[in-house]
Amino acid sequence: MKNIIIIILFLFPSIVLTQINFTHDNIVKITKSERWESDVKIFIYGDCDSISKNTINKTISHFNNLMETIQISVVDKKEDANTIIYFLSDKEYQNLFSYCDHSDNVGATYVKSSLKLKNTIIEGDIHIDTQFSNSSIQHTIKHEMFHMLGFHHHKDESSTIIKHAGNFTQKDDEMIKYLYSKDFEF
Repeated sequence: MKNIIIIILFLFPSIVLTQINFTHDNIVKITKSERWESDVKIFIYGDCDSISKNTINKTISHFNNLMETIQISVVDKKEDANTIIYFLSDKEYQNLFSYCDHSDNVGATYVKSSLKLKNTIIEGDIHIDTQFSNSSIQHTIKHEMFHMLGFHHHKDESSTIIKHAGNFTQKDDEMIKYLYSKDFEF
């Protein structure tokens, strides 16, 4: 029996050596070959209540415990940030950024990649529409912060925070840990 197991593992190493819920190619597609290479510094702009600030801090702590290559923090000055979370109504957000129209969404995330540094996200903006209920805002914060890390919508998202109401799933945690590991390469 032992020999059969060894032969199976030798012939099919992917059974043991791959991620549980995804493959390397899945991550490349889901992230469009982008991730942060430097620390993320978040500035909170607008009408952010204490519950939302707590959700942001818990999400940051969760992410930081999973990542080897970067850390995320909240900064006090907008000029020190490379990511801004805007807590504004759609109208207020569109007054700042007239080119953005996503009035049907509770939230939206925009990331900017470097032209010089391949595969590197250098800036992010998250809009949280303050016109929605507090419970949907808390889920939206987690959802959009997951996008901020470079994860996009994908065909098999039912087992992730993208579709899953509530908390990060095991798959989310595995993908974050893998993408932000020291040995990861696109």
